[in-house]
Amino acid sequence: MKKKYIFILPSLFSTITLPFVASQISASSANNSSTNNDNNSSQNEEISAEENIKKLESFLKTSLASNKAKMIETVNNITQKLSEIYIISGISLSFLGSKTNESYLNASESLANRIMTNIDSKDYEEAVNNILQLTDFVNSLNKDYNSVKEIYDLFNSLKEEIKVQIVSKAQNIYETVKNEYQKRNQENNLLIEPPIQLLANSYAREITSLNNSLIDAKNPEINNLKQTLNENTNELDNLNSSLEKQKEQIKTFNDEINEKNLKIQKLKNEKETNISINKRNKSALIATSSLTALLFVAALSLVSYLIFKKKILFKKK
Repeated sequence: MKKKYIFILPSLFSTITLPFVASQISASSANNSSTNNDNNSSQNEEISAEENIKKLESFLKTSLASNKAKMIETVNNITQKLSEIYIISGISLSFLGSKTNESYLNASESLANRIMTNIDSKDYEEAVNNILQLTDFVNSLNKDYNSVKEIYDLFNSLKEEIKVQIVSKAQNIYETVKNEYQKRNQENNLLIEPPIQLLANSYAREITSLNNSLIDAKNPEINNLKQTLNENTNELDNLNSSLEKQKEQIKTFNDEINEKNLKIQKLKNEKETNISINKRNKSALIATSSLTALLFVAALSLVSYLIFKKKILFKKK
């Protein structure tokens, strides 16, 4: 069933003010010849209607060209990004959504031909409906491009073991999404490929599941590492405690050594003092001994002199 968008037609013409909606213009176009034959006085109205028709046709053609240009640009951007994903993952482009691009291009070309046929046949209401459907395609492609960038970021940060598993599951992921999409859109013959948004969501769910499985598988190893870390931490704490005790012992030992060094220095100072005193006493003793010797020599000399003198006196007598 085709959508009817005619009730929002005035909002499309932001730069052109139209006095009639598309259905009214179509009716006016169909009745122009009968109006001319019935009443030549309606010439001004006829000119006004023709001008509105020309404006509408111009707008429809401009919108068609703009949408086609945007679609081609977006499809090229998506294709380039998909190629980058293929380089980092090795997943076939068809499993990443390249066929969706092709289906959008085919659908847009089909709609473009319909729109031109609608314009040529003066079926403006149907032309507007098809223009709006083409605009929907362009908007969907923009969302797909954002999804492609998310897929790229997702694959670019994957661990190698997860990436290998995703590559092996890519075809199944794509076919599952495509089958579910086709079941929900059996009436739409234009788009048979799933939007890349759906593929991106499916890849994200699968990657999350694989990551969780990997974490669960590594939990025992992680727990063992945690236990080993705790044991090492406890051992380190014990070593630190022992080191602190040794520091205290070393400090006590150093204090004892310093105290003994002080005593030794004190004894050394006392010894030096005693040595100095002994030296002074020895000097005094030597001086005293010398003086005594001199006195003895002097006394001996005096005695000798007296004896000698006495002998001389004795001889004279």
